[in-house]
Amino acid sequence: MKPEPYMHRAKKVFAAFTGDEILRESGRLPYPILNAFVQAGYEVRVFGNLRRRLTEFFKCEESSLPQTARLTLGLRGIEFTDTLPTDPGDFIYLFDHLLASARRRSWRKRVKVGFDLFSPYRMRAPIIASYSMHPYQIELASLESLQRLRCGTRGIRVLFAGDSKGYAREWVRYPWPKLSRLEVLNTLKERIPDEIVAVDNAEDIERLCSLGYARKFVLSDSGSGIEPSKWLPTLARSDFFLCPPGIVMPMCHNVIEAIAVGTIPLIGYPEWLHPNLEHLRNCILFKGRDDLIDKMRMALSMPDAQVEAMRARVIDYYESHLRPEVLVRKIEAHPEREVTLLIYSELNTAKRAAQLNRNSVLMKGAEHGGVLRWIGRALDRYV
Repeated sequence: MKPEPYMHRAKKVFAAFTGDEILRESGRLPYPILNAFVQAGYEVRVFGNLRRRLTEFFKCEESSLPQTARLTLGLRGIEFTDTLPTDPGDFIYLFDHLLASARRRSWRKRVKVGFDLFSPYRMRAPIIASYSMHPYQIELASLESLQRLRCGTRGIRVLFAGDSKGYAREWVRYPWPKLSRLEVLNTLKERIPDEIVAVDNAEDIERLCSLGYARKFVLSDSGSGIEPSKWLPTLARSDFFLCPPGIVMPMCHNVIEAIAVGTIPLIGYPEWLHPNLEHLRNCILFKGRDDLIDKMRMALSMPDAQVEAMRARVIDYYESHLRPEVLVRKIEAHPEREVTLLIYSELNTAKRAAQLNRNSVLMKGAEHGGVLRWIGRALDRYV
């Protein structure tokens, strides 16, 4: 019997996160998943054990938790509870480790959060959760504010603002070696110094914009120097944003934040987004040092009409694939009741970077599985 359509039933999710990996990265990993359900209009109940687990993991009182962990616990629209629902058939059960008391309940769907993006998943079709903006920026990024920022006046051609300390190691080498953030920035400083304008903070950027359009690479790399509340408006002042990798994995919040405000990524890892970003459609792609210089010059000299056309496609990409609610629609539409939801994590990249290959689900996409997927679906009917 086919499940009753979601539109005709109450939308409810019960989330229980008890493992260690989802608590890492300053406690920010649960936030975008829970927020997606909030934005999709769900009643969101969270097992209260998450509060205790975070304080145990970070060895501190709740008031001293990292800011992103506190944002997770304070997310508007969620309710903490110490009891499981009495009507599990109305709930999606979202978890990283199955609670013993939840095992035999008849949930509407069971969605297991995993981290291994580098395995092939030949018999089961997972969902890859899109990377998100930083939780602090999600708090500020209402639909109205994003629409306003997308339509604002641009005063800079290419921008990078962020830290470079500690961003020196190349972790990922497939399908081509990813230049570290430090390599990217040092290469540009050494080879096109006349195209660079160094700034310290958001006020410097505003002063630069007030002098007229700066067809330059504007660089602030000693820490962002930009208050979180000014980050999205500052990104929206530039046509392009240089997106070098993070400390461990290529994915960074800044590429999602740039796309959200219609700023075009200049990026070396387009295959880490799904669907992949496409060169000269919704990004400029570079591979290696020489190509980085060529592509930076391309961005600096690109005709305005081409920039505007790319910006429109970048905004469409965000609306179609990166809005928080899109993740929930994928879960709802998944044909099976047992779903694996894969999220990006630094620990998985650090542990398994050498395993990344052409068969990895991150590379081939969750929708491609071949004949073994048919076998997996057949087996599911008998489980």
